[in-house]
Amino acid sequence: MTELLADFGAPATGSANVAMSAAPSMGLLKSTADQAVGNDWAVPCLDMTVDIVRGNQNTQITIADCQRMVWNGTRWLVAAGAEPAVPPAAPWPSTDAAYEAGYRDLEFRRPVVTTSN
Repeated sequence: MTELLADFGAPATGSANVAMSAAPSMGLLKSTADQAVGNDWAVPCLDMTVDIVRGNQNTQITIADCQRMVWNGTRWLVAAGAEPAVPPAAPWPSTDAAYEAGYRDLEFRRPVVTTSN
């Protein structure tokens, strides 16, 4: 996002003239011969659509981001260390290219809340 703001000549802290929103729509788990998914770590990637509004100009792009994640016993956390070396493809969500790259549609579920009286 910082790079996108810089491309628009806006500071990294943002600008009243530039508005951005990102919506993740697809995801994948990276797994290669030298970077296989483990029992307590994974490298999930999100394929996102980003809407950028600058004045009366509206632009839509896609970006993909991968993060090394580690299981701490109760939840997944972003792990220390460098980001994955090979950035993933960022195809338009829900296209043949996205599915061929390994992305799958995300399913958003509301958390189940239980109460006891």
